[in-house]
Amino acid sequence: MNQINAHSDSLETDWFGLWYKIMKERGDNDCPSFVRINTQTLEKFEMNFSHSEMDGVGALYKHYVLDRGIPIPFPAHREKSPPNFFLLLKSFFAFIFLNKKHKTLWKESNWHLNPTGEDAKKFSYEILSTECTMQLENFCKKHSLSLNSVLISIFNAVLLPQLSINKKGMWTIPVNLRGPIQRQDFTSNHSSAILIRVQHNNDLSELIANTRRIQSNIKFKLQRKEHWMIWSIHHIGKYLGYKFMRWVSHQNAKKSFVLGSFSNLGKWDLPPGEIWVGGPPGSRNYPLSVMIFQNQNQISLSLKIHPFVLEDQSQVPTLLKKIVEHIMGLH
Repeated sequence: MNQINAHSDSLETDWFGLWYKIMKERGDNDCPSFVRINTQTLEKFEMNFSHSEMDGVGALYKHYVLDRGIPIPFPAHREKSPPNFFLLLKSFFAFIFLNKKHKTLWKESNWHLNPTGEDAKKFSYEILSTECTMQLENFCKKHSLSLNSVLISIFNAVLLPQLSINKKGMWTIPVNLRGPIQRQDFTSNHSSAILIRVQHNNDLSELIANTRRIQSNIKFKLQRKEHWMIWSIHHIGKYLGYKFMRWVSHQNAKKSFVLGSFSNLGKWDLPPGEIWVGGPPGSRNYPLSVMIFQNQNQISLSLKIHPFVLEDQSQVPTLLKKIVEHIMGLH
């Protein structure tokens, strides 16, 4: 964790953020859902911002440090600097030629449904009790599994059979690069990602084996520096211009090539009783938005499903409750 106490404006171009600006231009939602809940009073505070301006960690910095004057520790990546050119080039070729892609075949393809405004920001959430959070952490410790990998396995087991014909796909896993990437504007987009192939194997009886495969895949992708390669690709506008970025974005928008974003903002030491819920913007080609957040000894789970793959939005809270039931059954 790094202690951040200063903030300065900059004319640096947020190339990652420009991709969200293009999303908005083509009619998609570019605003994350981001709500602070006081678990004691149930009071809610909603942050409204475009992902073209900042990412989730940047929003937390603005809320606590800039707006409330509360200096809190912020996460930093373990790496001290970006990889050299040759390692980056190796990662690029591995991604292009060795990275097998799982294309998801959705049960529904409602191209006519693309909500905007407040409708596009609707999501469901569950806040685990302290006891349930401890139970989940103990399960992870007992089996030497990461919390993120366990949760990905459980979300897969519940969501894929419900939404997908072939029950497989690829998650985008955001990776915070604060530390090796030091932009003058700490709130701007500092997050890259890795892509993780997943599939559903019947039921949760193989949870541990499935989780180990996911955990191993995440570790491999990080060691291969895929997050740096994706960071570089998203800065292609530096060399080929904004019009080229727009063309690439519009081409990708014509197909649904990933499940969505599985965003774990990590464990924080915020004022007691405060926890955040919400999720990435989501779109027809990134239809699932998951956000995991932990403050001290309590975890929140948030789920948003684009109506492109689920017209009956009343099913979203039911699916999330099933996920919580599976978590409570861990031992």
